[in-house]
Amino acid sequence: MSTDEAVAALIEAVAALIEAAQRHSEPADFNAGHLTVGRWEAGSMFVPLADQYTDPVVLEDGTGTITLIEGDVDERISIPTVTETRRAKDLSGSITQTVGDPFSITGETVTFVPFDGNQVPGSVDTIDFKPGEMQLWFKTAPSSDPTKLFDQIRMFQASNSAAVGDGSEGFVQSLGFMLTDWKPDQSQSIAVLNMLPKIKGLEFLGTSTDRWDRAVMVFGVKTPGMGGTNQSMIMFNPDTGRPIDYVEEFHVDRNDSTQDRDFIDMVTRYIAISE
Repeated sequence: MSTDEAVAALIEAVAALIEAAQRHSEPADFNAGHLTVGRWEAGSMFVPLADQYTDPVVLEDGTGTITLIEGDVDERISIPTVTETRRAKDLSGSITQTVGDPFSITGETVTFVPFDGNQVPGSVDTIDFKPGEMQLWFKTAPSSDPTKLFDQIRMFQASNSAAVGDGSEGFVQSLGFMLTDWKPDQSQSIAVLNMLPKIKGLEFLGTSTDRWDRAVMVFGVKTPGMGGTNQSMIMFNPDTGRPIDYVEEFHVDRNDSTQDRDFIDMVTRYIAISE
C-alpha cells in the first residue's frame, strides 16, 4: 500500500468511527472503574550474581552509604501478570495482581530465580485504597477539542519520559494511559478520533476481534526495535466509535542479519479500557 493509500485508509476509517460515535450517546454496560491490564514483558526477572555487591554508594543526602547486589535481567524469560483495578469516583478501590508461570521467549530452558522483587509465580496480591488514595496518570479530563487534547498528551509524554517511549510510539502509549484514567464521553471520543491523523506514522491496521471476541478497528504505530518491531495500538468499537483496548506487541524480525536472539512474537501489554 502506498503512502497516499495508507493516509486515505486512515481518514476513511476515522470518518466511519466518528459517524458511529455521533449515532450513539452512551454505550451500555460500561464500568469506568474496572480496568484489566495484562503484561508479558521480556527481562522481567532479576538474576543476582552470587555474593557480589557494589562498592559502597553514598546516599544523595550524605547521611550514609549502601551497597547494592550486582546482577542482570534474564532477557530470555517473561513472567505474565494480570492486574485488575477497581476504582470509585472518590478514588478509593483496590488493585489485585495475579502472577502467572514464567515462560521462555527464545525456546531456551529457563527457571524462576527466587529473589526479593521477582514476582512469585502463582501469587495473588491485593492492595486496598481509601478515598483519595488512588493515583491517576492524568489529573485533568481529556479535552473535547482535538488540538487541546493533542497538547495534553504531548505534555504528559514530555514530562514522563521514563514511563513511555519516544516519538509517536510514546504518544500512543500516553494516549493509552489517559484512557485507563478517564471514561471518555462521546464528545471526547470524537476528539480522540479527530486527533488520530495528527499522529505521525499512525496507520489504520484493519479490523479484527479482541480477546473478548469483540469486533474492533485497529490503529497503530510500528517502531523498529532490537530484533524486531514494536507495535502500539488503540482499538475502537466500530458500533459506538469508542476506544475499548490499548495493546502493545513485539513482532520478530525474521532477517538473520539484524536479529541477535531467536525471540518469539508476543503481546507485551493488553489493557481492556471499556465496553
